[in-house]
Amino acid sequence: MEQRKFQMPTAYTILFCLILLVALSTWFIPAGSYDYADGIPISGSYHAVAPAPQGIGAALKAAFRGFYDAVDVCVFILMVGGFLGVVMKTGAIDAGVSNVISRLQGRENLLITILMLFFGLGGTTYGMWEETMAFFPLLLPIFLAAGYDAVVGVAVILLGAGAGVIASTVNPFATGIAAGFAGVSLGEGLLWRLIQFVIFEGAAISRGMQAGPGAIHRVTYENGKISCRTIESAPAAGIWGSVLIDAAAVFLRAGIIDETGAFTDEEDAYSLAPEVSLTQKDIRMLQLAKSAICAGMLTLLEAGGLGAEGPARLVIAGGFGSFLDLHSAACIGLYPPTLESRARAIGNAALAGASMMLLRGQYRQQAAALAEQAETVDLSASPVFRENYVECMGFETP
Repeated sequence: MEQRKFQMPTAYTILFCLILLVALSTWFIPAGSYDYADGIPISGSYHAVAPAPQGIGAALKAAFRGFYDAVDVCVFILMVGGFLGVVMKTGAIDAGVSNVISRLQGRENLLITILMLFFGLGGTTYGMWEETMAFFPLLLPIFLAAGYDAVVGVAVILLGAGAGVIASTVNPFATGIAAGFAGVSLGEGLLWRLIQFVIFEGAAISRGMQAGPGAIHRVTYENGKISCRTIESAPAAGIWGSVLIDAAAVFLRAGIIDETGAFTDEEDAYSLAPEVSLTQKDIRMLQLAKSAICAGMLTLLEAGGLGAEGPARLVIAGGFGSFLDLHSAACIGLYPPTLESRARAIGNAALAGASMMLLRGQYRQQAAALAEQAETVDLSASPVFRENYVECMGFETP
């Protein structure tokens, strides 16, 4: 008998379970309250009050009461979510980003700056964080097509939005609520928050390493020892490209990190060279990137009816695939390990395909036939993708 696969409960189920848990706790946890002055709790005034156990009726009405008490916040979230949903459905962001890429040919480094500023502005104005989830399946293929590593795409989204959220210059959900409790204007301290935004966003944009002398391009594990190779054998100055995948695979084999991605010792970083270290945050960002790629692949396979057996061939194209160690990629779960023997990196497939179409009419006919057969799968709106995304987050035990 086939073992039933665990399915992640929906957000509504989780929230309702939390409501029931809180209602149940009112029967056991002593009740207490603060004294208030002008709606602000007074420090040191906490005291016990008569218990008020909540029953099933209160639990059922809790969601409606919460919506009523925070109707302004709920309406704002619905407006922003609706706006993002409409924009995603119309394809405006896809078209805008594609237009930016076409205009920045030869100057792709500006793509990182522009998109990080976009996410940073979203983070600092309304706390854009959970909303970034929809952009992973949208932007990762674009960065890969532009010749970047998948981790770069994740870093642009997370660091850009994260730096903005940290500053929260006019974020009504963080700064606005705090200012209300403190009894000051939202504009109080705005200049300092703007300075923080510039510093944090600038640091996030400028951080990185190009493929130059001193960039680590290979990490190996032999005879119980980890070693690194750099471009032109220069002193290590940073990590380049997909070598982070090699490093994670090596860390798994060496027992430096476990299947959850956590370091096994008490440290939160590992030094590859005197000036180069991989931190816990680097590993977490890699997990987000590889989870999005693998989850997208599994979702497309299921949509195409290929199931667990997968395709006859796995072709990895683009600059990302040119320098990717296929074994390391399988080890960390960038794609299902069962496909490793069928995986092949072919380099710049777009250029080769365009040349073939120009030289032979039969290839143009084949391309047109494939285009007619192709179907769009919206990963950002797919519950299967979200479920796969969570399941693909961990590493396989080597």
